[in-house]
Amino acid sequence: MVMNEKRQTEGEETEGTDENLNPRDKSEALTLIEQANAAAERLVKERKQAEAVKREITDLMAKQALGGKSLTPSQPEPPKELTPKEFKERFLRGEIENPFK
Repeated sequence: MVMNEKRQTEGEETEGTDENLNPRDKSEALTLIEQANAAAERLVKERKQAEAVKREITDLMAKQALGGKSLTPSQPEPPKELTPKEFKERFLRGEIENPFK
């Protein structure tokens, strides 16, 4: 009786292992494992690429900050208003057209 119990427990332990699978199930299990491994490799590769891009962006932002440029677009300077004397001189030189025409 002890011998039968031992065989039953051994049978239950090895029931889910590869030894008890038929060849078709083994090949399906291998293809699933291969697919999972390939997916994991792709994820690792993509993660490395993402880290490289992140590092490059960080470097570019640091260079931009050190270069004195800001992330916001610069606004053009408003045109300087001419004094009456400057206006007269430019008008007489022909740089400014007659505004009253």
